[in-house]
Amino acid sequence: MSSGDKQKRSHHHEVFSAEKAGHLDTRFRHFLYRPDRLAEMYVRPGDRVLDFGCGPGFFTREFAIRVGENGLVYSADLQDEMLKILTGKLAPLGLMERVRTHRCRPDSISLPADLNGTFDVAFAIFVVHEVPDPAKLFREIAALLKPGGTFFLTEPPYVISGSEFQNEIEQAVSAGFVPVKRLHYFVNRAVVLRKAGNESHPD
Repeated sequence: MSSGDKQKRSHHHEVFSAEKAGHLDTRFRHFLYRPDRLAEMYVRPGDRVLDFGCGPGFFTREFAIRVGENGLVYSADLQDEMLKILTGKLAPLGLMERVRTHRCRPDSISLPADLNGTFDVAFAIFVVHEVPDPAKLFREIAALLKPGGTFFLTEPPYVISGSEFQNEIEQAVSAGFVPVKRLHYFVNRAVVLRKAGNESHPD
C-alpha cells in the first residue's frame, strides 16, 4: 500500500452508539435536514433504495413513503439495536412492507451478490467517516447500483475536514462514480454522484 493510500485510510472515527439514537431523530433535525425534501429530490416511486448507515430510520421513513407500494428500501446498519429502533418506529406506520433491514459487517455492507445492479439510488448520510475502508464501501455501492444510478454522500464538517471529504470523493471516483454536483446539505458537505453508465434520475 502506498503512503497516499495509507493517508486516505487513516481517518476513521468512532461509530455513533445506538444508546444515543434519540439524538438522531428529533423535531429540530427534521427542521434542519428535511428528509422529505431529500427523498423528493432523489427518489422516485417504484425505486429500490439503499440507506446505508440508516441508524434509527430518520431518513428511511421518508424514503419508504416516497418509493410507494412498488418500491423497496434496504436499510443497512452495523448495529442491530438501530435496526430494532427503526422497525419499532416504521411498523406502526405500515411502512415495513416497503423496508428490508440488513445488519452490515464491520468491513462490508455484505448484501447478497444477487442484489448487485438492482438499486436506483444509494444514500450514505453522515456515516462514511465511521467506515474503516471507504474505498471498499464505494466499490460495493457501485456494484449494487444500476448503471446511471444516483449516490448521495454527505458528511458533517465538524467531524470531517475538507481534505478528508475530498479524499472520499476521489475514492468514489476511483470506484466508478462521476461527480454531478457539489453542494451543502444545510451546513454539511455533500456531493451527488452517478455510477458511470446510462443516465438516470435527472436533477
